[in-house]
Amino acid sequence: MDTGTSGARTSRWSRRRRRSAHWNRTPSPSPPEDVLLAAEILSPGHEGADRIDKPARYAEWKIVSYWIVDPTTLTIETYTLDGDVYVASGSAAPGAVATLPALTPITLDPGTLLRLW
Repeated sequence: MDTGTSGARTSRWSRRRRRSAHWNRTPSPSPPEDVLLAAEILSPGHEGADRIDKPARYAEWKIVSYWIVDPTTLTIETYTLDGDVYVASGSAAPGAVATLPALTPITLDPGTLLRLW
């Protein structure tokens, strides 16, 4: 888990660790070319960095998939890289099962998932 400079929590799925099916939660950042998915968990006061600054940086690094997880609303927003910008590719709200695009489509109810967190 990387707290970066904003203090928000970030998990990134590394190409090198993909086969072992483990999340990369090391304190040191993964090389950008190894990251397939970046997921930001919103923290109060850091929404601007999570929604504007970090996606711009991740797009420069060509990270294919970017997720924003909001533990307050129990929602997940997904974005997919299209050229050099992210476009909305899915969303999930509590109480409804949704299939989100990722490395492979993931079906979940974020309300149930995030209540466990």
